[in-house]
Amino acid sequence: MRLEGRTYTNAAMDEMCDALKRHLGRTDILGYAAARNTRALANELVEYVGMRDELIKELGEELVGEDGEPTGQFGISPASARFGEFAERLAPISAIEHEPKLFTVPATEVIGKLSGTEILEIDWMLED
Repeated sequence: MRLEGRTYTNAAMDEMCDALKRHLGRTDILGYAAARNTRALANELVEYVGMRDELIKELGEELVGEDGEPTGQFGISPASARFGEFAERLAPISAIEHEPKLFTVPATEVIGKLSGTEILEIDWMLED
């Protein structure tokens, strides 16, 4: 079944993608739904992720490996000097809404298979 007519912000869809990662290795209907929804959400997030990554590169710090050498990757955290500017510039992009076509599964498919915490993370794709 498809879940349509609901809108989600870029920030919410990014969190939804993260919540699905732990279920991608499953070989049941939940794994199938996780894979389909990950693809649908990732397609909606292409521009957001690109813009966020550019902001991280511009305002963040270059990461250093265990050997003390720069890795060529950039990161930013709340402790970073320019995190406030990063959050301020990212906020309008994070709030943009989309209406992705998501796949749902009956809630009965997760009973006894997932913990309560895991169910709450993906409750948006469960149907009663």
